[in-house]
Amino acid sequence: MLYFCRKYYESMNLSSILSDKKKHKITIALDFDGTCVVHRYPSIGEELPLCVKTLKKWIKKYNVGLILDTMRSDKELEDAKQWFKDKGIELYGVGKNPTQHKWTNSNKCHAMFSIDDRNVGAPIDENGSIDWKLLDDVFTPYLERVYEEMNE
Repeated sequence: MLYFCRKYYESMNLSSILSDKKKHKITIALDFDGTCVVHRYPSIGEELPLCVKTLKKWIKKYNVGLILDTMRSDKELEDAKQWFKDKGIELYGVGKNPTQHKWTNSNKCHAMFSIDDRNVGAPIDENGSIDWKLLDDVFTPYLERVYEEMNE
């Protein structure tokens, strides 16, 4: 699985996602349950190891804008948003990219990347949740390349 992820990111054509270099954020649609915390819906599960540290690093170093992309709604959605706030992580958007209304009426969240425990090729731990150590190892070098190209 790790080999698949690494080869996928190494082979991607950056120009296909960087058609507009004026974008100031590298946007990542981010699931919550099973991705940031252990599945305990409707409760908030335990924080997954290295999740917060990795997300904060990406935001600071690569100007990442996180878009919370979850099936949670109502009180459960507010709980998830509060979790990020409590962890000191500012969300760029919830459910949608805050700029997508300028060019589409689609309900689908627009982001350059998506991190979700249900994604094909996502590094999963023995409990079925995102393995943030593996994700960081595989994805950060690619994120760095994207950031460098956006800031040429």
